[in-house]
Amino acid sequence: MGLNLVFLHQAPHECKLWPLVFARLSATLVVFVISAISKNLRMPSGKPLKLALGVALMDTCANVTMLLALHTWLLSLASILISLYPAATVVLVMAVLRERVSRWQCVGMVMTMGSVAMIAAN
Repeated sequence: MGLNLVFLHQAPHECKLWPLVFARLSATLVVFVISAISKNLRMPSGKPLKLALGVALMDTCANVTMLLALHTWLLSLASILISLYPAATVVLVMAVLRERVSRWQCVGMVMTMGSVAMIAAN
């Protein structure tokens, strides 16, 4: 993840969205190869297909936003904020699936938010 952020930051502004296209193509190739090797390659249909397309659209929007942040902000600040995406997943799981989070997990999330605030204040 860290190298991905550094490489995207190093891509010239003139490249526009091409770094994301190549990153997505290589990731897709890896998924297809692993699926073919495991003999688990089949196209979803119905609701799983709609969910997959929705997730792909949201992922594309998130990646475009990430690239814009890397090109307009400091790499140090943008990469820290971008790396917090698992926290958003945990919050969604708590809200949507009603999963319980342990006390230590809550402490970790609060400490993470505090550290990001301190880094952003510098």
